Amino acid sequence: MNPGLLLLFFAFCFLFSSAVPQFNDNKPGILTKNDTNENALAAIEEKWGIQIWDKAVDPCEPGAWWSLEYANPRIVCDCSSNCTVTLLDLSRNILNGSIPPQIGQLKQLQNLSLDTNNLTGSIPSDIGNLTKLRHLSLSTNRLSGDIPPEFGELISLEQLYIDSNELTGSLQFGTHVASQNTLTGLKILWAFDNNFTGPLPETIGRFTNLKDLRIFGTSFEGPIPQEYSALANLETLSMTN
Repeated sequence: MNPGLLLLFFAFCFLFSSAVPQFNDNKPGILTKNDTNENALAAIEEKWGIQIWDKAVDPCEPGAWWSLEYANPRIVCDCSSNCTVTLLDLSRNILNGSIPPQIGQLKQLQNLSLDTNNLTGSIPSDIGNLTKLRHLSLSTNRLSGDIPPEFGELISLEQLYIDSNELTGSLQFGTHVASQNTLTGLKILWAFDNNFTGPLPETIGRFTNLKDLRIFGTSFEGPIPQEYSALANLETLSMTN
């Protein structure tokens, strides 16, 4: 080949390769592998015999069916870095048995809904690892036992629905009763229709952002704690039955 043509050919190849985008698996917006999330979801699927998402499809694909509002199950990922799961909704799926502790590995979860199933057993303490959780719904199951003290670690929680179960104990949150930081951002607490006993928990008076408190249909007794007068933002209060 003519040396001049050969030089021109190599120059063209260099310019072409420079023009082609260089894809980086760690670049924001590009799906990267998240073993922790994948392993946790796989354990949850195996436990309940349910398919949460299609592993053959990029979970960050725009318009993926499992991320749509009407999808059931529904899962939403944050795809800005490595596709972390931020929403998991398995409501109304006739799920049986206990809640798998692997849910606590989805540490970027902001919304977890497991309500209206047939779940039994105690609430796993691993849920306390979900420190970014804002919405937690466990309503209308057959969950039993005390509220795990690790719930006191849910520092971002705004909405908690644990009503219509078979929960017992005194509805305390956190291992340190004197702590001033436990669930202070909570706005909605539905704990009605459970088997809670003893005096009304004074600690609820520290949830000064509460707007909706429903604890009717329990076996609480005694006077309404003076601490409840600090709930200046309260709009709905139900302690009947």
